Amino acid sequence: MNQLPTIRFGQYEVTRLIIGGNPFCGNSHFSEQLSREMAEYFTPEQVVETLKQAEANGINTVQARGDYHRILYWLELYRREGGKMYWIAQTASEMHDIFQNIRE
Repeated sequence: MNQLPTIRFGQYEVTRLIIGGNPFCGNSHFSEQLSREMAEYFTPEQVVETLKQAEANGINTVQARGDYHRILYWLELYRREGGKMYWIAQTASEMHDIFQNIRE
């Protein structure tokens, strides 16, 4: 397998292709039906398996929300199984205080 191209992100070398957390949380930006299907499919076990597959294929970074979503739980499960991907925490635009969201 060829190594994916990377960019410098602070002190890290991040793959230019990253995996996003929207599907894990059932957020398709396309239709309510697709959002429901994603939410049903992405059990905690399936999220961990998807992250492991992404890492095995050279992706070293996930970008996902860092607020009340389940992604924090899923990342913990993934890391307990040896996962090493970097995580870019995304803020939640609907929260009224972005600085409080960052602290959380």
